[in-house]
Amino acid sequence: MERRTIITTVCSLVFTGLFSSSLSTAQELIKFGVSAPLSGPSATFGTDLKNIITFANQTLANNRYTIVVEDDHCEGKDAMTVARKLVAIDGVKAAFFACDTAALVAAPAYRARNVLVVTPLVTSPRFSTLGSTFFRLAPNDVDNARILVSHIGSHHHKLGILTEAASEYCEDLAAEVEKAAHGKRLQLVHERFGPDTSDFKSLLLRLQSRGIDSLFINPTSEEAFLIILKQLKQLGITLPIFGSYTPGSATFLKNAGPLAEGIVYTDFPSPPRLDDTDQKLLAEFKQQFGPLNTWDVLFASGIESFRIVHEALQSGGDPAEYIHKTKFHGLLGSYSFSANGDISGVSNELKQVRGGRGMSLNREIAGKPLS
Repeated sequence: MERRTIITTVCSLVFTGLFSSSLSTAQELIKFGVSAPLSGPSATFGTDLKNIITFANQTLANNRYTIVVEDDHCEGKDAMTVARKLVAIDGVKAAFFACDTAALVAAPAYRARNVLVVTPLVTSPRFSTLGSTFFRLAPNDVDNARILVSHIGSHHHKLGILTEAASEYCEDLAAEVEKAAHGKRLQLVHERFGPDTSDFKSLLLRLQSRGIDSLFINPTSEEAFLIILKQLKQLGITLPIFGSYTPGSATFLKNAGPLAEGIVYTDFPSPPRLDDTDQKLLAEFKQQFGPLNTWDVLFASGIESFRIVHEALQSGGDPAEYIHKTKFHGLLGSYSFSANGDISGVSNELKQVRGGRGMSLNREIAGKPLS
């Protein structure tokens, strides 16, 4: 009886020790945060980012990290609440963002704790000013606006702009379009709408009355862009339509159908042709999570976002310094980062929707300088 008690006690201690060790190991995992819209009209790209980072952790790092995902609704106030939780409670070492507004508003919370912030999507010029621990794998909208205005200005004279107000992404892009058009022949007529607007007819009629010969639609989500297209058709207003990023989203192209045909837009660059290994990786992702809701390039830039953080943390040195000094080669081809965290070696493309797909216009305008 006494021997059984001793054996039982020993087994209990061993089990407890193994459990405690396992629990300790789990608690010691480095945490990464994902701050993204998982509900609302912007959930398409937020969900894509969440799935890609989760998948990257599985395949590139064998689940070495704990991924903490929070819904920031693509809104500044919610993003700051998320940041405080991820930083103070979860103690994340890195955070991945989907939205300009969220990243810009919450930046001080991450900067104060020296957290690496990496995004495959944020394009606002202001992201370049946030600090040495902020990096993005999407081109700066300064160049995006230059490309857009150069193309529109060579074909049209009076551009209407319909911008979603109170969105840092939309307002910053609109400001860059205005800067790029300054001193050129292209005249701009600007109207703004709130995030809850569903009836755009009065704004569209006002723009039409001012004699515009083209229209740049500048919302946050695919949903708003599609509603505007439908109401243009209802009003019988026929104009060349321009956009940025949104018309290339898989969700937008599927829902818009023929309404999207002919839209010219600036887009994230198409990734280089994937080799067999990368194709297998993409196939594994789609098998687990399904097709992407938004842009094909988001898989490449999202995987690379995770990869550079993983490499930096494994380097043994200062992670931000490692990223600044390293030349990377991966799903986006060869690239590096400037002193302000902007990606170098990756540029936007000009595309047009043809047959329900975004087709590159870069070759068609090759040799024509973008001024």
